Amino acid sequence: MKIIFEGGGFPAFWYGIGYGSKLMKEVNPSIVAGYSAGALVAALLTCCDFTIEHLIEVYDCASTFNKCGGISRFVTLMMDNLLPEDAHYKATNKLAIIVCDPNNNSKCKIITKWECRDDLIKCLVASCYIPCMMECLRITDERYQCRDAIFSNDLPDVLDCFHIVVSYRPYIGFDICRMCTNLNATSYDNTISLVFQGTRDCEIIIKKYKKHFYDLL
Repeated sequence: MKIIFEGGGFPAFWYGIGYGSKLMKEVNPSIVAGYSAGALVAALLTCCDFTIEHLIEVYDCASTFNKCGGISRFVTLMMDNLLPEDAHYKATNKLAIIVCDPNNNSKCKIITKWECRDDLIKCLVASCYIPCMMECLRITDERYQCRDAIFSNDLPDVLDCFHIVVSYRPYIGFDICRMCTNLNATSYDNTISLVFQGTRDCEIIIKKYKKHFYDLL
């Protein structure tokens, strides 16, 4: 079974944490993938044990950098505080991070191996890289020369390769207002609500398709 978590900013991150934490107790997927905020969810689910309380604590400390184009610093600080030293070993061939490669006609690039923990964190930064919303005016991240997979022209084809696609889409369409809303750090109450919603939605899907899930294992 292959699972992918889609992007959608901070709301999608917390929704994915709730959904994924419940789902991983029921199934043992061969690949856990993600792009943008979904890549952060996939990395945490694959590489480390965490509690929601500790995750919120780290998130609150790091969110002070989520201003004036500080997303990459936020991602770096948060992942540096959460991922274990051997995260790149645990992630190899188990985690798949999807980015947009502008040097290949803006097609998706799937990364499943990393040289070290720092390399994995930089890959996560690349997965969330949105030009003009990071610390500099580069159109790609510095290490991978890539950006958020939402800019890829073949992302729907990649999503079709997965058995389960976890999405948080409270709004229809994609525009700059929605993007800015998604990049605003969520409050504690909203965070808990999104985690609960993700957990509840996963429970509903498991009950509805339980036999199908186990057929895929």
